Amino acid sequence: MKNIFNGISVLLALSFVWTGCTQYTEYEADSTGRVETLLYPSDGFEIDLINNDNANLTFEWEASGNGTSLYEVIVYGSDGTEELGRFESDGNGTRTMLTMKQTKVIELADMAGIVPEGTGDLYWTAVTVSNGSMQSNPPKAHKLTVTRDASTVGAPLQLYLTGEGTEAGAEIASALPLRSTGEGTYEIFATLDGTFSLVNRNSEGARREFYATSDSKLTENPEESVSFENGIYRIRVDFNNNAVTCEKINSLKMNYANGTTISEMEYAGGGIWKTPFMEIKTIDTGWPEDRYRFVAEVGGHQELWSSDREDDDASAPSTLNANDLYFRVYEKTDAGLLSSSYKGCYKFYPSIIGLTSSVVMDMSGDIYRHYFTFEFTSEAPKVQKLISPEDGASVELQPQDGAAIEFSWEEPELEGTEAGKLPLTSYSVVLFGDSQGTARLSSFSAAGNGAVTISHVDIEAAAAAAGIPAGETGVIYWGVESEMISYTSISALNSLNVTRMKGIPDQLYLTGSATEYGTGYGKMKKLDIGKFEIYTKLSSGSYAFTDGEEGDIRKYVIDGDSFVESETDGNWNDENIYRINIDLIEETLSVQVVSDVFFIVGVHADKPIYYDYSGKGVWEAKNVVPDFTYHDWGGGDSRYTLYLSLDGTKYKLAAKTKDFGSTDPATEYGEGDAMYMIYELSTDDNPFDYGFKTIASYRGQNTKHVDLKINLGPDTEFYYNYIHHLE
Repeated sequence: MKNIFNGISVLLALSFVWTGCTQYTEYEADSTGRVETLLYPSDGFEIDLINNDNANLTFEWEASGNGTSLYEVIVYGSDGTEELGRFESDGNGTRTMLTMKQTKVIELADMAGIVPEGTGDLYWTAVTVSNGSMQSNPPKAHKLTVTRDASTVGAPLQLYLTGEGTEAGAEIASALPLRSTGEGTYEIFATLDGTFSLVNRNSEGARREFYATSDSKLTENPEESVSFENGIYRIRVDFNNNAVTCEKINSLKMNYANGTTISEMEYAGGGIWKTPFMEIKTIDTGWPEDRYRFVAEVGGHQELWSSDREDDDASAPSTLNANDLYFRVYEKTDAGLLSSSYKGCYKFYPSIIGLTSSVVMDMSGDIYRHYFTFEFTSEAPKVQKLISPEDGASVELQPQDGAAIEFSWEEPELEGTEAGKLPLTSYSVVLFGDSQGTARLSSFSAAGNGAVTISHVDIEAAAAAAGIPAGETGVIYWGVESEMISYTSISALNSLNVTRMKGIPDQLYLTGSATEYGTGYGKMKKLDIGKFEIYTKLSSGSYAFTDGEEGDIRKYVIDGDSFVESETDGNWNDENIYRINIDLIEETLSVQVVSDVFFIVGVHADKPIYYDYSGKGVWEAKNVVPDFTYHDWGGGDSRYTLYLSLDGTKYKLAAKTKDFGSTDPATEYGEGDAMYMIYELSTDDNPFDYGFKTIASYRGQNTKHVDLKINLGPDTEFYYNYIHHLE
């Protein structure tokens, strides 16, 4: 019976990589490292393919028995021997399934000679792979009979440039990869001198092959291929419009910001240009000009190959590492950017001023960039002497702000090297969990200095990562890593005996007879690391703040203006509603009495509506009638503002936006909606700003009822007010 799969798979295409470019050798895997059994699609399975990105086909097989195996699927053409492609399984090769888009299966079918609306056979199998080798004797391939719809094949997943007229030559293994610039679009910079072709894989086996015609169209007919005169070209391919454009690059210049040319750049092949080695220097334009950019003449017009900044400013980079985002290059053709030589500039890294360097423009990879190379050997000098803290020193870590240790060392002398080499060297203190320097915990930059200060809190985090229990003493190690451009070296290590803090609780709770929670636990709102807040009622009786609800919990109480750990509960004597803020890092707190929580309409405060406290950070006013007829200009008002007093000082419960989106809401927002978020407490008393609005039908009314709520409870995502319109 023919099995027709014509639906859209609900499986998401996690990821797949065309690995046909990899040349594998075979290895003899043992019985625990082989794929033995293919599961789905079964041998002889038939499928109608759909040209839809949401339609998938899933391949499945039994696991190899080795939990560390990596897998690939191999697809063959109609004779079962000509390889069409290899695909890494889901989960970066770790799963025993491959989710492939049916659009990709259609492309494979096309490579196998199966025409639109035609039916033909493909074959598939799965293998384990290891270090560039594939298991020998894969399982016998399953036949998969496919029927294509009437659609044509879309853009290939990958594209390569090859041919006698290219700088890579006609050897398929040397084909140059194009950069994907979008859905179905590609780009490459290369030398042409004759004809070229574009292929979807750079290894032996079935391939799709495309050519450029004389009218800049894509064709699969080699007889229509056009020849190009010798030159450097930017080749852009667009499968969406069946177009290929080849623009000759006549020059590339590195210029100062005022337009003065620093150097002509010479093409070095492979999409890379270089300047000759030259002194990096500033020029006098009334100030030392150190900004630069790149200008290319492409296809008879100018382009900027520049930074993504479109203003006249530029900041200096903090590194010379070519992988830093700062050195990315973007192709810009906007006339406004070209009209001013100061736009889209970079700045020289300050320490290379006066050094000899070649500047490299690299347009070969997925990310275009430029960088600097130097004539001297790029080897980071090693720090030989650590000064402080001494080897074996001890420190008891404290949570107070400002508690820190200065780490210092003797900067190396660079005998026998260029005098200008030292300014390129920067240093970082690295903390390790072992004396061999293999368990790297954290790193702290000192830039070009011989010392850096590291807080106790940061050392605490490293000690915790090293496995030292909270409150106990253990050993971590530190050394200094030197960096020159992208080269590094590490000094010998000193040991540091660290006594950890008892730990900053991740959560605090309130409990006791004086609280609203009695023998239960009220969770406080976490504002930041070690910072908590709660709006709550306290009466006479016992209380405690805890770091948990059960087990071996730690207790805290209030001692004057301090928040301290205690083995016993504290006692509370007054009855009020309070706002309590606790900072465990600083060991401080603030306790303020909350009173007079009220609502006013517009600019008029003569008819406030007061809320009643209903418990656990919530205030309510039930079935009240706000007077939205207040106005100074006619038409009534829809705005309202909320206030409360803390220790007698009035604060606005301010909205996040100044004008609440300007217009009146047409319908009521649900409780907890972000539009009614209380963003902060503010002493600003301008009733026009940072308030809220009723719905449009209540504007100008003074007989319609509402329920009001202010929720400052700890369990909400954010504090909010709610106006429930009853009519």
